[in-house]
Amino acid sequence: MPSLESVGLKKTIMGALILVYALLAFGFILCFIGRFPGQVLAYAGMLVAAFAVKNQLYPVWMLVVCGVLVVASIILNKKYASKIAEKVHEFGKAGKIGTTVGSIISILCLASDVNPVVGIILFIVLPFVFAFLFESIAKKNAAEGAKRAAGAYTLFSVSTLVNLAICVFCLGEVMYGWIG
Repeated sequence: MPSLESVGLKKTIMGALILVYALLAFGFILCFIGRFPGQVLAYAGMLVAAFAVKNQLYPVWMLVVCGVLVVASIILNKKYASKIAEKVHEFGKAGKIGTTVGSIISILCLASDVNPVVGIILFIVLPFVFAFLFESIAKKNAAEGAKRAAGAYTLFSVSTLVNLAICVFCLGEVMYGWIG
């Protein structure tokens, strides 16, 4: 008969595993929604996997490198991504909101029974379409709205790709750590 201590330890490890999967999943999803810090949640999931589950497969240097990449991505998103986007064209709050709304709708389409290829196309197209709609309404000019939407979409694309790359790295390391 298992001791109460071993049963408690198993429950603690199960809770930690659920937390790891939740952090990784939410981190991955949030990478696609505007400029939310999905990579931070994925890194937190990696840290929980490394320390709470006492998985010895993560060397300290890998955790430090991943942490540095997360901080670098935050700095890139805050300082440089907007400068890159402004080189395309200036944009406003309406464009940022439009890209966020478009990405949320595309994620909801992917979560439904939509064909994955169509869902990916929607994810590429809808953030720009909604940024265009919102900027056109805000500026009352379609030509200016299209230019401003291009700037907002550039910001969205750069931040999404950087966040997603780091999130996928964290996710891959956790999965490889448990499989390997």
